[in-house]
Amino acid sequence: MLILPLGYTVHEVFAAGGNPYGTSFVSDHSVTGPDASALAVARYQGERLARYAAVIARASREGVFAVKRPSPHSFRGASLA
Repeated sequence: MLILPLGYTVHEVFAAGGNPYGTSFVSDHSVTGPDASALAVARYQGERLARYAAVIARASREGVFAVKRPSPHSFRGASLA
């Protein structure tokens, strides 16, 4: 699982309510859907996620994450039993 917040990386975050954790929209009991500002932030967040995913995919293909992980039996200390 990955949570990739926007932070305060773009001006539109402030314009759409200032939520640095991601795109949000409050309908206020309306059926009109998100306004142009909320959609702009959602698009930016999607682009940011796609760029991040591409970096992770490339790193994975290049073996960056290929590490030898220890087995649970190699840890000393308290027993799980």
